[in-house]
Amino acid sequence: MLQTLLLLFACNGTNNKIPDGAIGDRLVITRGLYQEVPLTWDGITEAGFIGAMDCSDRMGRHAVWEVNGLAVTEFVFNNTGHLIGIEVVSEADEPVPPWDTFGQGEPEGENSKIHTYFSNHETACDANSPEPVGLGDQVTMSWGYFTEMPLTIDAALEQGWIDTGTCVENEGIYVYKDEVVNDAPWPIRMMFNPAGTLIGLEISSWSEQVINPWSAPENEGDPWTYSMWFTDPASACQE
Repeated sequence: MLQTLLLLFACNGTNNKIPDGAIGDRLVITRGLYQEVPLTWDGITEAGFIGAMDCSDRMGRHAVWEVNGLAVTEFVFNNTGHLIGIEVVSEADEPVPPWDTFGQGEPEGENSKIHTYFSNHETACDANSPEPVGLGDQVTMSWGYFTEMPLTIDAALEQGWIDTGTCVENEGIYVYKDEVVNDAPWPIRMMFNPAGTLIGLEISSWSEQVINPWSAPENEGDPWTYSMWFTDPASACQE
């Protein structure tokens, strides 16, 4: 049911101008289906996602997307109802780091999460939490500590990330980390446009996941992937 409801917000391909200072003007997930997520608390709850009104200090208010009884995503909002982050959930035993082991999963045991914030989560529960500009002005990920991700491809390369050099239509230029965790490649990749601007992230898992929002492996040995974009994916390779 919730999968169908989210499809109501499918990316419409509009080419809105990204506000000055923002990393993007939308949050689009799921490669191929390109589903656009509501950026307000009212929008996400109207779509039928399970929301808790309480705001947890530094972590915000959460609305959970469940598929077949399993939590697959938690959308994070500040106290004034604006989206500030997304937490990708895996019920599998994922490598720590970069995954965090957190909470009680379903049907039993702990689950794994990778946290991504687009605005300052430290002020998420302030009574007058600011409205983000566009999607937000930063990309901060946590695997036990909070790390600001590079917003340009030049900054990424300076930090040791590796550029694939090819722009994939409707996806972008992939940049990856040459590190191995649990005998598998580092499970976070970034996507940039030809101008060198960060436009999205991809999280991988070598454990079976739920199709939509995860994308199944294309070839034997490939991982499951969870993709997100901050702009219209259709413009990923436009100059």
